[in-house]
Amino acid sequence: MLGAMTFLIGTSVPSTAADFNPFFVAFKSAVARNDAKAVAEMTQLPFLFDSKPRDSVAFQKIYPQLFDAKVRACFAKAKTLVEEEAQVVNCGRYIFYFRVVKDRYRFIEFAADPEAEP
Repeated sequence: MLGAMTFLIGTSVPSTAADFNPFFVAFKSAVARNDAKAVAEMTQLPFLFDSKPRDSVAFQKIYPQLFDAKVRACFAKAKTLVEEEAQVVNCGRYIFYFRVVKDRYRFIEFAADPEAEP
Protein backbone atom coordinates (compact mmCIF):
# COMPACT_ATOMS: atom_id res chain seq x y z
CA MET A 1 0.00 0.00 0.00
CA LEU A 2 1.19 3.44 -0.85
CA GLY A 3 0.93 5.91 1.93
CA ALA A 4 3.46 8.37 3.11
CA MET A 5 4.15 11.83 4.25
CA THR A 6 7.32 13.66 3.39
CA PHE A 7 9.86 14.96 5.83
CA LEU A 8 10.14 18.72 5.52
CA ILE A 9 13.54 20.26 6.10
CA GLY A 10 13.73 24.02 6.35
CA THR A 11 11.31 26.65 7.36
CA SER A 12 8.30 28.07 5.63
CA VAL A 13 7.84 31.75 5.08
CA PRO A 14 4.58 33.40 4.15
CA SER A 15 4.12 34.05 0.46
CA THR A 16 1.32 35.26 -1.74
CA ALA A 17 -0.84 33.33 -4.15
CA ALA A 18 0.70 35.43 -6.93
CA ASP A 19 4.11 33.97 -6.03
CA PHE A 20 2.65 30.48 -6.24
CA ASN A 21 1.07 30.86 -9.69
CA PRO A 22 4.29 30.80 -11.80
CA PHE A 23 5.57 27.81 -9.82
CA PHE A 24 2.29 25.94 -10.20
CA VAL A 25 2.10 26.61 -13.94
CA ALA A 26 5.61 25.17 -14.32
CA PHE A 27 4.78 22.20 -12.07
CA LYS A 28 1.57 21.42 -13.98
CA SER A 29 3.48 21.67 -17.25
CA ALA A 30 6.12 19.21 -16.01
CA VAL A 31 3.39 16.80 -14.87
CA ALA A 32 1.60 17.14 -18.23
CA ARG A 33 4.88 16.28 -20.03
CA ASN A 34 5.33 13.38 -17.59
CA ASP A 35 8.76 14.87 -16.85
CA ALA A 36 9.87 13.17 -13.62
CA LYS A 37 13.20 15.02 -13.57
CA ALA A 38 11.55 18.45 -13.78
CA VAL A 39 9.06 17.50 -11.06
CA ALA A 40 11.95 16.27 -8.88
CA GLU A 41 13.66 19.63 -9.33
CA MET A 42 10.54 21.32 -7.90
CA THR A 43 10.26 18.88 -4.98
CA GLN A 44 11.65 19.22 -1.48
CA LEU A 45 14.26 16.50 -1.21
CA PRO A 46 14.74 14.14 0.46
CA PHE A 47 11.14 13.11 -0.20
CA LEU A 48 9.75 10.51 2.17
CA PHE A 49 7.94 7.69 0.35
CA ASP A 50 7.03 4.36 1.93
CA SER A 51 8.97 5.47 5.02
CA LYS A 52 12.20 5.93 3.02
CA PRO A 53 13.87 9.24 2.15
CA ARG A 54 14.29 9.60 -1.63
CA ASP A 55 16.86 11.75 -3.39
CA SER A 56 16.25 13.07 -6.91
CA VAL A 57 17.11 9.79 -8.67
CA ALA A 58 15.00 7.73 -6.26
CA PHE A 59 12.12 10.23 -6.52
CA GLN A 60 12.17 9.87 -10.31
CA LYS A 61 11.82 6.11 -9.89
CA ILE A 62 8.71 6.42 -7.69
CA TYR A 63 7.26 9.29 -9.75
CA PRO A 64 5.04 6.98 -11.89
CA GLN A 65 3.35 5.67 -8.74
CA LEU A 66 2.40 9.19 -7.63
CA PHE A 67 1.69 10.75 -11.01
CA ASP A 68 -0.21 8.11 -12.97
CA ALA A 69 -2.53 8.99 -15.88
CA LYS A 70 -5.46 9.86 -13.57
CA VAL A 71 -3.37 12.18 -11.43
CA ARG A 72 -1.84 13.83 -14.51
CA ALA A 73 -5.35 14.44 -15.88
CA CYS A 74 -6.36 15.88 -12.52
CA PHE A 75 -3.39 18.27 -12.50
CA ALA A 76 -4.33 19.49 -15.98
CA LYS A 77 -7.54 20.96 -14.50
CA ALA A 78 -6.41 21.39 -10.90
CA LYS A 79 -7.27 24.35 -8.75
CA THR A 80 -5.48 24.77 -5.47
CA LEU A 81 -6.92 25.38 -2.05
CA VAL A 82 -5.11 27.09 0.80
CA GLU A 83 -4.70 24.97 3.91
CA GLU A 84 -2.77 26.74 6.66
CA GLU A 85 0.42 27.87 4.90
CA ALA A 86 0.21 25.28 2.13
CA GLN A 87 -1.31 25.24 -1.33
CA VAL A 88 -3.16 21.95 -1.75
CA VAL A 89 -4.35 19.94 -4.76
CA ASN A 90 -6.82 17.11 -4.20
CA CYS A 91 -6.62 14.46 -6.91
CA GLY A 92 -8.89 11.82 -5.43
CA ARG A 93 -6.73 9.17 -3.88
CA TYR A 94 -3.79 11.56 -3.39
CA ILE A 95 -3.65 15.02 -1.92
CA PHE A 96 -0.57 17.06 -2.87
CA TYR A 97 0.92 19.82 -0.71
CA PHE A 98 3.07 22.75 -1.82
CA ARG A 99 4.78 25.17 0.52
CA VAL A 100 7.53 27.76 0.57
CA VAL A 101 10.88 26.25 1.55
CA LYS A 102 13.94 28.48 1.62
CA ASP A 103 12.10 31.32 -0.14
CA ARG A 104 10.64 29.26 -2.99
CA TYR A 105 7.70 26.98 -3.51
CA ARG A 106 8.25 23.22 -3.49
CA PHE A 107 6.15 20.08 -3.68
CA ILE A 108 6.64 18.98 -0.09
CA GLU A 109 4.39 16.02 0.62
CA PHE A 110 1.37 13.99 -0.31
CA ALA A 111 -1.25 12.13 1.62
CA ALA A 112 -3.07 9.02 0.48
CA ASP A 113 -6.83 9.00 0.98
CA PRO A 114 -7.80 5.37 1.65
CA GLU A 115 -11.49 6.17 1.13
CA ALA A 116 -11.05 7.72 -2.32
CA GLU A 117 -11.85 5.73 -5.43
CA PRO A 118 -8.75 4.49 -7.28
